[in-house]
Amino acid sequence: MTAGLSPARDGGIFDAITIAQAYTSPGVCTLAGHKREQSLDVKEADGQRGATVTWKGTKVGKFTATFDLVYDPTQDIDDFAAWDLFAEILWSTVPPRSGAKPVAMDIGHPDLERNGYTSVILDTMGEMTYPSPGRGQIAVVLSEYYPPAPASAGSANGSKASREGSDPIDAATAKLNALIEEGKRL
Repeated sequence: MTAGLSPARDGGIFDAITIAQAYTSPGVCTLAGHKREQSLDVKEADGQRGATVTWKGTKVGKFTATFDLVYDPTQDIDDFAAWDLFAEILWSTVPPRSGAKPVAMDIGHPDLERNGYTSVILDTMGEMTYPSPGRGQIAVVLSEYYPPAPASAGSANGSKASREGSDPIDAATAKLNALIEEGKRL
């Protein structure tokens, strides 16, 4: 969906985020810190150059969304009224408003989509500042909701159940052992 999109050509869709596929942020939204970081385990060699690098996964992301709000009755713009509802939706992702556990919401924005962000919860709600009459600014930190994949089910540790015949290596080992036994008899 984001292929070929450009803020210069498609500016309007870059000015807002959408939460829960239904609520578009008021004012103009600017994103920062939505980079995608990998978790790497780097082990440097002792006494020589070089290192081994093991990929441990993708880190859970966190970014700042800064909202510039305007009140201009001559143009019938009141981002502040819309902000109160939008802020309440953001607050609904965290306890106690969400219940006992955080509740993630889908998020939409071309740059977030490019980096794989799909779901977030509120981390920090900043304070509203007023840089000039009729204008307000507030920064919100959102944390990615990215649960790990469920562990695959397997047999319990210490199980003595036979797997023979179900694994190709076991089948090849059985054939090899049979040939060895046959060779001993010759």
